[in-house]
Amino acid sequence: MKNVWKKMHIVVGTKTNVIAALRITDGYGSDTKQFPALMKDIEERFNVVIVSGDKGYTSRENYKIADEMGIQLYAPFKKNTRVPPSNEFSAWKRAYEYASEHPDEFSAVYHKRSNVETTFSSIKQKLGETINARNEIGQINELYCKAIAYNIGILIMMSSVLGIIPEFVLPTNS
Repeated sequence: MKNVWKKMHIVVGTKTNVIAALRITDGYGSDTKQFPALMKDIEERFNVVIVSGDKGYTSRENYKIADEMGIQLYAPFKKNTRVPPSNEFSAWKRAYEYASEHPDEFSAVYHKRSNVETTFSSIKQKLGETINARNEIGQINELYCKAIAYNIGILIMMSSVLGIIPEFVLPTNS
């Protein structure tokens, strides 16, 4: 029997580490291709100003999408990235120049992406790092359930430890 791997692509809040958006792909799903859908998901629910991601999210298109949404993307540039031409005016070029001219400031914002790694680590510690379902739909459902269980734990912690009372809003039927 051949193993089929699943991969969670998530966006987490920097203050709470709550999972704000989630996409599941096969184990080799491209991070870059998941970015537009993840941004659309969070745009509908949150007022996002800055998003940081690893090199997998660095692309001209992703910088353009974030810019059009009014979001600043902080994803590091690969070592082989070419210097943008002087006549180019794009979000990607602005970010490249900022990262080149202000590496410490860029790095400080970018490293907030470690919250995602903390979230994955927490899920694995609390809920296990293996998936028990044998078929693909079961595996996907199990990953969604782990994300839901993790978020419930965050909501409990927020209300009991931090005194933050979450507000739940039901979607309207339009």
